[in-house]
Amino acid sequence: MNNIDNAWLAGLLEGEGCFYKAPNTNGNKYLVVQIAMVDKDIIERAAKLMGNPAICSRQLPSGKTCYQIRITGAKARELMQGLYFLLGQRRRAKIDSIINT
Repeated sequence: MNNIDNAWLAGLLEGEGCFYKAPNTNGNKYLVVQIAMVDKDIIERAAKLMGNPAICSRQLPSGKTCYQIRITGAKARELMQGLYFLLGQRRRAKIDSIINT
């Protein structure tokens, strides 16, 4: 990604993204970066920048469709570390806490 793409994706993750650890079937945890929103074109652009993960969708009670992408494991770690200094203090603290535990 170029600097403009990095900055755009960091801004999107700052507002609409989620960084966390999720348990797998054997009790271990893996890193996750996730974005969910109703703007399909934005999700499609983010997916492209994040390595083209599958786009999932679900119907909201409002009748709108929510689109979601997520990357996990080493790809999630790489993205978190690559965008780290473009993110705000709260997001950086969250990344520190999930990577270092």
